[in-house]
Amino acid sequence: MLGLSALLQASELLFNLICFAGAIYLFLGVQMLMSKQQVQLSKTVTPIVYRRLFWTGLVTSITNPKGILFFFAFLPELVVTTTGPVPLQMFVVGLTFRFSGEN
Repeated sequence: MLGLSALLQASELLFNLICFAGAIYLFLGVQMLMSKQQVQLSKTVTPIVYRRLFWTGLVTSITNPKGILFFFAFLPELVVTTTGPVPLQMFVVGLTFRFSGEN
């Protein structure tokens, strides 16, 4: 076994922490869906600040647990240390993911 599955199998504490984090994430989502609070829309139009959009998107992508778990699960399968430079392989995998239309 390689990658995240080996790490989770070796550490029961880490497995339980990930399960607990997933339960909290699910609870927050259900709580948000079930809330009766109305969304307040503003009548004023604010100008678009592209720098802020970039940083918001970057932070959202980096902290997305689905994306992180996806890469932890597939990187050991797609990046092999004996076939060439690892940073180049990771770069190619990242480009493939980026331009595959799945993100």
